[in-house]
Amino acid sequence: MNPLKNTFRLIIILLFTAVTSNDTAAQKDSITKVFIVRHAEKADDGSKDPPLSGPGKIRAAALAKTLSKTPVHGIYSTPYKRTRETVAAISAQSGVAIENYNPMDVEAIHSLVLSQKGKTLVLVGHSNTVPLILNKLTQSTIYKNLPENEFDNIWLLLLKGTKLVDLIHLTY
Repeated sequence: MNPLKNTFRLIIILLFTAVTSNDTAAQKDSITKVFIVRHAEKADDGSKDPPLSGPGKIRAAALAKTLSKTPVHGIYSTPYKRTRETVAAISAQSGVAIENYNPMDVEAIHSLVLSQKGKTLVLVGHSNTVPLILNKLTQSTIYKNLPENEFDNIWLLLLKGTKLVDLIHLTY
């Protein structure tokens, strides 16, 4: 897929998001935007809950910069250091607190997303949970576990009600 075309699509969507984010009358029929990412690179410290590594901190900053002009209404993370640190800068710049979610409860995640009509959400997960979430929200089975060394994917799902309007897959 053409990276320039994807970047252009993302820019158009982000501009649309900025223009429509304050129009509460339009929220009933508006598009819900869901950014889904895997946590950034983790430190190899031997623990079950490692923090981000140096490259992971750089990637988390890049993610925050990528979303810096996007009004974010909800940030959802698993309760691990690496996931929370991945979205900490987004939380700081948006003023939106990070809320924990159970990545294995895809029904609850689906309900959460559907209850946030017209809002922009960021969900961060893991190599084995991001595909579960994507499959549930896209009503498909095409997404498989991510390779252990792959941290640069970002998916933007546009939903109108329960219907998937568009899905953009980029790297950052």
